[in-house]
Amino acid sequence: MANKFEAFDGEKVAIIHDSASSMPDEYRTGYPGLVEVPLKINIDTDEGISTIFDNPFESDEEKAEFLRHLNAGQVTTSMPTTEDFIETGEAVLETGITEMVMIDMTKGTKGPQMSGTIDSARSAAEVLKNKYKAKVEVFDSKTVSIGQGLLIAQADQENKEGKFDTAKQLVNRVEELSKGLYLAQAFSDLERLRKGGRMGRVASIASVVGGAFNIIPIIGIDEDGDLKAIKKRPGWNQAHKAIVEYVAEGVASHDPKGKLGNVAVRLGFVHFESDQIVDLRAKAMKRVQQETDSDEVKSGKFRLATNTSGQQLEILDFIEHRTTAAHSGIGVDGFGALVIPEQRTS
Repeated sequence: MANKFEAFDGEKVAIIHDSASSMPDEYRTGYPGLVEVPLKINIDTDEGISTIFDNPFESDEEKAEFLRHLNAGQVTTSMPTTEDFIETGEAVLETGITEMVMIDMTKGTKGPQMSGTIDSARSAAEVLKNKYKAKVEVFDSKTVSIGQGLLIAQADQENKEGKFDTAKQLVNRVEELSKGLYLAQAFSDLERLRKGGRMGRVASIASVVGGAFNIIPIIGIDEDGDLKAIKKRPGWNQAHKAIVEYVAEGVASHDPKGKLGNVAVRLGFVHFESDQIVDLRAKAMKRVQQETDSDEVKSGKFRLATNTSGQQLEILDFIEHRTTAAHSGIGVDGFGALVIPEQRTS
């Protein structure tokens, strides 16, 4: 079934993404300019196998019921098909927009494949190009969840500001943005990832998970889109602190001596509190700013991202989807930061 697409006034390029991006609810159904292609969840019960889409949990009770099936080994996931992406592209074409960019979750390169979703997107893009003469670009985000979502949200923001006339311009910008992306996620359990063959080079830490020891593994994504081990911490409080430190170090690495100035950062999180967000900003600022800087200079060297009108962009609250639960066990908390370089004129 084709996804509903709503264009915003004056839109020239549409953005298509998969539900692994865990976009905040307000960016999903009925949001103009973006359209989501969902992964599918198969649940095997006594009544047979039912297939649902990768939507967020609507209640704690719904999540608990899903996890009961998960713990019984009755839940599997499947990626979007080529036909899913074709139908979504056709829905975009019906609005008169012929330029589109598909921003998809990482496939991975070195270890076991994370997902074949991008292969479906690429196959669909060829069909849309040949059958409809559409102009389609496919971008491997080399990340997932908060990271993927931050790239999509920023591309959407700039798209609504009229900065892109073609799909090529938009995908070039997303590629530039991806170089300033920092992400860390803490998992309550890695057993599901291990069983699914997605652990790759971090498989050795799968045996040290939650349980009686309450050891929380922290995972990131490397430049090739593969999982990488960052740290292990006892308990969620310590895990959150480690995530903040890791992401802040990444942000600060863009301007270690404070010479670039005006480091704009967009933030996103899952299951974090506001004081932890403030903590991340303070830690990143401390690494970027110099003791000799005046207050005015300091304020210009690190700031939260703004739109063209100078309004601060919201800190995004990402959603825990069913695939997140299926692949990561009981819970995932995460934090991401995207350094926003000034857009170059083409």
